[in-house]
Amino acid sequence: MNPLLLVDSYKIHHTSMYPEGMTRLYSNFTPRNSRIEGINEVVVFGLQHFIKEYLIKQFNEDFFGGIRGERLKSLSFKNKVIAEYKRHCPVDTKHIEDLWELGYLPIEIKALDEGTLCPIGVPMLTITNTHPNFAWLVNYLETLISCSLWQAITSATKSYDFKKILIKYALETTGNVEGVQWQGHD
Repeated sequence: MNPLLLVDSYKIHHTSMYPEGMTRLYSNFTPRNSRIEGINEVVVFGLQHFIKEYLIKQFNEDFFGGIRGERLKSLSFKNKVIAEYKRHCPVDTKHIEDLWELGYLPIEIKALDEGTLCPIGVPMLTITNTHPNFAWLVNYLETLISCSLWQAITSATKSYDFKKILIKYALETTGNVEGVQWQGHD
């Protein structure tokens, strides 16, 4: 599936709503609150998988039509990708065609290292465009980023919290934490 279809439907209209002449958009991904009392920070986790699976693999295979440098610059592949987009998203596709012609995702992501504890309210990553014609792409990717990262972040944060509990009681009962890695291996 064309990864540009992995988006909230309202996002396809955002390109026409940005101010004319906008060349740069800078956005962030920030944990806003916790639903669990006492959790004031989250574990940054899942970004490497997201980048490799979606931004590299799926975009190269299912949108651009091959690995950069070996790209299938065939008109038939481009037409297939654009037709699929038009079938699901009845909007002007010039920006999508321009992205295909460019042949790569013109974005820059800066993030805290995976495994870092990020305080609630502090951005764990920022994203911006690196080409002036593709500012629209920055927030267009937000749905895919959110869907890919929140479950991984939530699971990593819960696991971190469980590990703290295991360590506390291991120290109280045995005086060491040798068994904690095995106890929490699942």
